[in-house]
Amino acid sequence: MGSSLGTGQFTGRSKLLLAGALVLLAGWFAWNALNQWRAEQAAGQLQVARDAVVSGTADAVRRHQQEMARQLELPAVKAAAAAGDPAAFELAFRDGMRDVEDVKVYPADLAQAYADPAAFGWSRLALLEQAVLDGKAAVRVVKDAGAARLGVAAPIQFGDQPSLVYIRLQLPRLTAALDGAVVPGSAYLGLRQSGYTVVEQGRRELGSGGEAMARAVPDTGLRVVAALPDIDAGPLGLGALPCAIVALLLLVLTTLVVIGPSRLPLAAI
Repeated sequence: MGSSLGTGQFTGRSKLLLAGALVLLAGWFAWNALNQWRAEQAAGQLQVARDAVVSGTADAVRRHQQEMARQLELPAVKAAAAAGDPAAFELAFRDGMRDVEDVKVYPADLAQAYADPAAFGWSRLALLEQAVLDGKAAVRVVKDAGAARLGVAAPIQFGDQPSLVYIRLQLPRLTAALDGAVVPGSAYLGLRQSGYTVVEQGRRELGSGGEAMARAVPDTGLRVVAALPDIDAGPLGLGALPCAIVALLLLVLTTLVVIGPSRLPLAAI
């Protein structure tokens, strides 16, 4: 009888050990499920934010193109342009658009720019060239006045000479959509023009991997880049939902082990 009681005690201890192991295994699967679920949620939020910034930035570019077109149609601006009077043109233009930082008119041949592109500014030259090619207002981030600015340029007839009008504005006029974006804490979101990051949010160390989720801003040289940290696959390569199901099944099995019928032999009674 003593031998049977010893067997019963061992069986009870074994059940507890097995139940503990099953709980630990269930916790591991549950943790993996939660970790992957959070990653999926962050990825979804980041994609929504990225697409909203693409749309908002495209709208901002269109607004600046339309604003330039409206300014050039103002009677005082048209009169100054027809007269070929730079001072009157700048005064009239600023009167209708008070936050403009600078207004310049260049001959359409861009001889001054091509004479010394480095001194003139490569980004400003690229903007003016784009306006010539498009035949309408072009918008681009430029380096001007020692910092990144928003440049807008458009073809214009200035006196009897085909010309280009260039204006410089504060950068937030373009970056407002990204500045106001809600970015998950683990993620990265940025606005780029060629290799230059105009503005960014989130974990900057992820910026080098941002091109994988990048989306171009239509009809501009801009793109919105985004990145998330790498997330390890779950056990056996399982995703969030399968991991959660396995965790639940393990907990059910744990319950069965704990409350299941005793395996004690009849001789122990």
